[in-house]
Amino acid sequence: MPGRLAIAVYAHEVDARDGSIPCWTFASEGFASEGHPELVFTVRRNLAEAREAFSQEALKLFTAVWHRLNTVEGSVLQSGDVLALEPGTFLGRDDVRAVGVLPASDLPGVPRSSASTLMLVALLGPEFDVARDYGLSRVAARLGQESGMFPCAPWFDRERLSVARNDRAERTVLGKCLRVTARAGSVVVTSDRVELELPRSAAEALREPLGELPADTALVILLPVDPRADGLLVWEPGARELTAIGPADAIGARVSGNFVAFVSGQPADGSNPLEDGFALRMTADSWTRVRRALAAGEPIELAATDESLPFTVRWS
Repeated sequence: MPGRLAIAVYAHEVDARDGSIPCWTFASEGFASEGHPELVFTVRRNLAEAREAFSQEALKLFTAVWHRLNTVEGSVLQSGDVLALEPGTFLGRDDVRAVGVLPASDLPGVPRSSASTLMLVALLGPEFDVARDYGLSRVAARLGQESGMFPCAPWFDRERLSVARNDRAERTVLGKCLRVTARAGSVVVTSDRVELELPRSAAEALREPLGELPADTALVILLPVDPRADGLLVWEPGARELTAIGPADAIGARVSGNFVAFVSGQPADGSNPLEDGFALRMTADSWTRVRRALAAGEPIELAATDESLPFTVRWS
C-alpha cells in the first residue's frame, strides 16, 4: 500500500539440519502503525535462482493480509491465527489455501523490527483444514520435524509435499471433542506438572461452551506454541509413541502442546500426554471445581490422585 506499507527483501542463508539453506525473506514495515505486529515471510531459494531474482508475487501475500486486517473490525493478528487466502496460484502452487501465524524466528541477515514480529507460514491443501480444526501447532510441529527446525521451518519450500496425511476426524481424539481455539495462552509439561496458562479474556469466551457442554463430552482448548518452550509435541495419525522436537541444546524442561483436553467422569485426577497435547482427567466433583474456575477466570491446582502428573490452571 503506497505510503502505508513497505516490504524489504533480504537474500540470506539459514543454517539447518541438512546444511545451509538459501532464502529470501520479505519483511513488512507499516503493520505496526495500524496496531498489528510486523510480519515476515521466508521463501526457500533454489540454487539456480539468483539472489536478486525474487518473485514479486510474494509481495501480494502482505497486501492480502493487510486488506483482511483492515476489513475485520477489532481483529489484531496473533500467533496461532490461521487466515484463509483467495483461491489462485501463489509462487507456482495452486494449493496454498491459507497462512498460519507464528512467532518469527531469528534469521541471520534479517533484522527484526520488534520482539512481537510474527512470521507467515504457507499452508497447503488439507493443512489448512487440520490447522483450522485441530490447531496450527499440529501442522507447525510436523513442518519442524521434517526440516529439523524448531518450532517450525521458517521458510516456504515451493516443492514440498503437504504434511497433512490421513488426518480424518475419526483418527484423532479431537474429532470426538468440543473444540475451542484460544488465540493466546499455552499448555506445557515441566518436570513435575502440566501447566495451562490462559489470558483473562479467555474466561468470557469459555463460558458459553462450558455451559453447553454435554456431560459425556470432553472439552478441548487448542493453543499456540509456548514461546518459552524448549520442546514441542508432534503427532501424526497412527503414531504409537510420544514424539517431540526441540533445539539442539534442548533438555525438555518445558515442552509445549497443541491442546489441552478436559476429561471428566474419571476414577482419579491426573494428567498425561495425549497425541500432541495433554489430557486433564478428573472425577465429576473435581471437574465441577475446574469448570467453575475456568468460567470465572480463577487459578486452580489439582493434585494427581494416581501416578500421573498434577496440573495447574493460571491466568495472565
